[in-house]
Amino acid sequence: MGREQKRRQEARKAKQLVQSGKAERRPLLPEEAADLFSAIDKGEVQSFGIARLAGLRLDDLHQAPWCFAWGPASRMTLADFAALRGRDSFVSALITAGADPSGVGVQVWEKLPRAYACWLARAAARLRLEATPDTCRCGGPGAEFPPCGHRCCARCFWSPFKDFVSGRLPELTCFCGQRLEDSSLEFPAQRRGILRLGPASGESCRTCRCRLPLSRDSDSACLNCAQPPFAAPKPAKPAERIASASSLCGDLSGLLPSCWRLWRRARTVRRWKSLPEELPQDLQERQKLQAAWDLKANGSGKRMAGAFKALSPAQVATEKLGLTRSARSERLRLAAEVGDARRVEALLEAGCDLDAPNAPRAS
Repeated sequence: MGREQKRRQEARKAKQLVQSGKAERRPLLPEEAADLFSAIDKGEVQSFGIARLAGLRLDDLHQAPWCFAWGPASRMTLADFAALRGRDSFVSALITAGADPSGVGVQVWEKLPRAYACWLARAAARLRLEATPDTCRCGGPGAEFPPCGHRCCARCFWSPFKDFVSGRLPELTCFCGQRLEDSSLEFPAQRRGILRLGPASGESCRTCRCRLPLSRDSDSACLNCAQPPFAAPKPAKPAERIASASSLCGDLSGLLPSCWRLWRRARTVRRWKSLPEELPQDLQERQKLQAAWDLKANGSGKRMAGAFKALSPAQVATEKLGLTRSARSERLRLAAEVGDARRVEALLEAGCDLDAPNAPRAS
């Protein structure tokens, strides 16, 4: 019991040092970096406590493992490898310990939902992996930005995050104004390690960009994302089509100005009325209500313990929409006030009363 209490105290002290910027950090030795890469690959979380990570320089580049090494000079950070392997809990631990997955000094990680921060780390690692000598319009080394295809550098697509404090979540955005949309970033992490299966062949998976080992069977799935390695990535899920659905609704409302708007309004009010006025007092009843909402919203029941996963901007917008009528109306008001179109669209889809009065604010 005393040893457990001591570990908690050390972790709390380390976190305070990280948050204050006073943590003393040292560079990793090559063998230490290799051990941490191996721990990420195998899912060994005991090596990633904040008391240890707070004393290490987490943004240094190291020799990349074979599965993501393109050329003898390939180097990456621990957070990049964890993101490319889909190890979101490791990415979260590294961010908590002070890692900056952006690579350009973006200091907003504690202000963002952690699941969204891990998705951003996946996107940043993928864009760095695919960077080419072709330059951005500002002169920096660029990567092809999906879906517009422009060559955009990290400083440009991270620019919306520089002044973020609160409100509508910023998104990775090309200089042309297109926001990043890439369904291939959503692959689930696989439990088994893959580093022991190297060396690599000259082929890579089209979904996750992991290099394929020489020992693989010709018909086997990718070891990193479990997808067919040469198949095109799956199309975006309906939750990812909020922007296009919104524009489609606009087109239809122009063609059918009265019928479409009335039908959509009636549908969202009907769904809002299916919510309870207040949460049940009984804990089990509240849990049943939450489980029913999870099943309705995500197509699955309550998440398993430890099943933390990265969430895209559209997926984050559908989180915590409110289980009661008053909570749902308040979330709609807040989203509308900050101009969060994704959140408003998700709330309208889930069910809202557009005529509900605003809750009185405390003076």
